[in-house]
Parts: sequence; C-alpha cells; structure tokens
Amino acid sequence: MILVPTRKCNTDTCGYCGVLKTDSGNLYFQDANETEVYARLLLLAEKTGDFELRFFWGEPLLQFDKMKRLIQYISYRDTAVTPADAGIDNIVQNKPINRSPEQVRGWHKGKRLFSFVINTNLSLLKDDWIQFFLEYDVKLIISCNGDLYSHCQTRGVVKEVTLKLYENIQRIISAGIAYQINIVSTPDVVARLHKNFVFLHEKLGGKVFNFLPVNYNGWDDASLAILESELEQVWQDMQRGGKLQDIQFINGEVDNRVALFNAELVVDSDGRVYPSMVILEKFFLEEKENICIADMREDIEAFESKLSAFDTENFSVYDAYINKVLQKKFASIQQNDYRSSEIFHEFLERIWK
Repeated sequence: MILVPTRKCNTDTCGYCGVLKTDSGNLYFQDANETEVYARLLLLAEKTGDFELRFFWGEPLLQFDKMKRLIQYISYRDTAVTPADAGIDNIVQNKPINRSPEQVRGWHKGKRLFSFVINTNLSLLKDDWIQFFLEYDVKLIISCNGDLYSHCQTRGVVKEVTLKLYENIQRIISAGIAYQINIVSTPDVVARLHKNFVFLHEKLGGKVFNFLPVNYNGWDDASLAILESELEQVWQDMQRGGKLQDIQFINGEVDNRVALFNAELVVDSDGRVYPSMVILEKFFLEEKENICIADMREDIEAFESKLSAFDTENFSVYDAYINKVLQKKFASIQQNDYRSSEIFHEFLERIWK
C-alpha cells in the first residue's frame, strides 16, 4: 500500500507529473501517534493482504524524521502482530506481546511482518540515512531517467542536480542497500531509451530496473514505433554476452483493471484512504471523495467498521467510476497511451519466458 507523508516535492519540475503537489489539511503522518497509525495500517494490511508500506508521492524524504520514527516503531511492534492473534485493543493500548517468529503469520525475513519501501528522487540524501536504510532493510525506488540529456529534459532539473543524483545512486548501490531504478520515457526522449539503460548500467552500476512509458503524455504512432524498436535493442543486449546481460526488470504483474493506474490502497497525506493511485492526480481532485474508503483520523472502531463493509464488489464499483472519469477526460489519447503500456508488457513477456 502507498503512504503519502506529503504531496510536496523539493523539485516539482517534472513535466510529465500530474500529481497535485498541495497537501489538503494537516499532515496525518506528521501529527499522528505511531501506535494509532500502526493499528490502522495493520487493519488495512489484513484486509488486502498487502504488507508492503511504500512511502511515495511528493518527495517522502522531506518527512524523513517522521518516516524514521514510524519505521522504527513498526519494526519494534512487528514481533506481535495480527489483529486476530494480538488483539487490536492491545495494539492500540501499546501493550507488549511476546511471540516467536513461528507464531507470526507472514513473518518477514524472520523478524517482521511489514516491509518498507521509499520512492525518492534521492536529492536530499544524508550520510547517516544510509546506515538507517541498511539497519531497517528499507528498499529505495530511485527516480532516474537515464543520461544527462534525458534526465534533465524529462525532470526539468539542471546538470548539477543530475550529477549529484548519479553520485548518490552509486553510494546507495555500493552500500548494499536494496534498490531499483525507476526509469520513465516520454515521446520526446524515447529514441534514447536503449542508450539510457546502457548508461545507467555501465556508468552507475545499476542492475535492477522498473520501466514505465509515461502515460497521458501524447504518444503517437511514430513514437510508439520508436519505443518498440528501442525495447528490441534492449532485448538483444540482454542476451548472453550483451551489454545488458546482467540487468533485470522487476515490473510485476500489476492490478490494472483501471487502465494505466494501479489498484492499490493509498493513504493520502491527510489520512484519508482510497483504492487507487488515480486520486493523487490533479484531474481527479473533484472526484476523489466519491471513492474514499475510510479516514485514519477516525476512532479505531469506526475505522474498522468501514473497512469491514469494503469488499470486492466495492472495488468493482470504484473501478467503473474511475474508468468513466478517465474516458470523459482522456478519450482522445487513452488508446495510444494504453498501447505504450502494451508494447512494454509484450517485451516483459519475452523476458519472463
């Protein structure tokens, strides 16, 4: 699930980013008590089976101190957990519960139930954070769109910022921190896609990638053909003896019943819970409250009651509503944008075979 510590970003210059960068109301994760946050996250995880906490949107490292305290607290409490075993009341009251790893369902790497991921542009990295990431096994998803031209062009940053990013990526990799590099491509730089993978691998040491063609960005037949050709070059270089034989794509099978947007629980920066990442987009601002599931600021009984009423049928209704909004706003470009994702998934299927 996605946790949004803040929608604010320290750069806010990416031309393709449609996220509304304004927080509505007080920041929930900044103000809330860790015990209360943990109890509600546990209920959400039990409901969905998703025990990955991914801090995302805006720049999460702007709220590093709060994230750090929450991760430390959750790691401590995870020796106890599930509402059925531990009792949600005990968690809310912060009562210690001793259980062996064998007693904890879904035990993560022998020590905890939840795993932690931070999506970041890495520009705010400090030396002492590296040790924290290692100690608490925090994975970093790093945004980097390739060589100097491609990254500056797509993210609207200057050369010095990009060179610092490259340095920080090398530090993260050499420290042994779990990572993946998120590389996106837009129609105006897609012709450099193969070169960008070679650059990230040979110059920075990157081996683990997640690639996304930017959606709702005006793909046409010509740029789609280039995308296909560039991915073919990547495929050829991934074969034995090729420049990219050591890289891997970790793009998984995502739940994309709503075209181009993952169906994944999102806890927004104000504490309200939604079923899809689409609620973060500017164009969905007036629609988002129509698909709100619950509010983390509610008392635990009311929160649990709302979750118990939420089921697969609700998901289907929300999906239909989201698709209707997308069709109305983006019908003219949705088909080509969806085709860009299809081209990439065809590439992934070749890798998975």
